[in-house]
Amino acid sequence: MSNKNLTLAMLVAELDARGRVVVQGWAAIDAFRRVIHRATAELGVQVTYDPASEATLVQYVAAGALQAVEDAAKGALVGLVIGAIVGAPREGLLLGAAVGGSVGIYRGVNAVDRGWRVYIARDGEGNPVAILSAA
Repeated sequence: MSNKNLTLAMLVAELDARGRVVVQGWAAIDAFRRVIHRATAELGVQVTYDPASEATLVQYVAAGALQAVEDAAKGALVGLVIGAIVGAPREGLLLGAAVGGSVGIYRGVNAVDRGWRVYIARDGEGNPVAILSAA
């Protein structure tokens, strides 16, 4: 799919019809990410992947790093607020970022252990392609 206007209904229809979804192009990959995020946040949908597939070191590092960055930012914000309240905003920010990053690494590695797999490659023309297979 190279549709940057991807919807949850389109994603489900593609999974039902073919058993997998192939998303091409940065705009479509971003739309895919937003659809999955919206489905998990608004509908309580859980996205699971095949835990039987073998994880590679790259997947552990990528998932851990991405989750660490996200959680470090959240932790830094919370730490900054708490630090400002107690009169040490810099220390609160640093401590919050460190704790958040550590939690993020743990969550990212666990996601890979549970079967989270994201494959992004390039097609013959150099366009990015993300592949999600239905279990």
